[in-house]
Amino acid sequence: SWPVNCTLDGFFPASEAQVYLALGDQMLNATVMNHGDMLTATATATARADQEGAREIVCNVILGGERLEARENLTVFSFLGPILNLSEPSAPEGSTVTVSCMAGARVQVTLDGVPAAAPGQPAQLQLNATESDDGRNFFCSATLEVDGEFLCRN
Repeated sequence: SWPVNCTLDGFFPASEAQVYLALGDQMLNATVMNHGDMLTATATATARADQEGAREIVCNVILGGERLEARENLTVFSFLGPILNLSEPSAPEGSTVTVSCMAGARVQVTLDGVPAAAPGQPAQLQLNATESDDGRNFFCSATLEVDGEFLCRN
């Protein structure tokens, strides 16, 4: 969820204007405040999992027979994780332990500097437990590209 604001100045009488905010075709419940001939509509937009990708925030203001519309593009995405798993949280010496690092679709994960084969795939490391592995730390990172920007989580 994130706040959405639509502000219009010089619209008279602002108190009589109707304002509609939408995320794509989903109408948002807007609260409208008037200050003289300026109005500000505020709503909270919440995208569903099936709304990932390119979307538009639309603001429509109607006063009398006049209608103004503003549109703003945005990208909705989900970026969870990464999640680090050990097949055995406590393993006897000599046993095989699988360490995995995973995140969502389209996310490139890296486990101790070794990347997964492809985005959306887990990175795995298998080791035979030794005394020196006791208390060992593993580093799991995830990178997601959104509109040419790289977002990272560890």
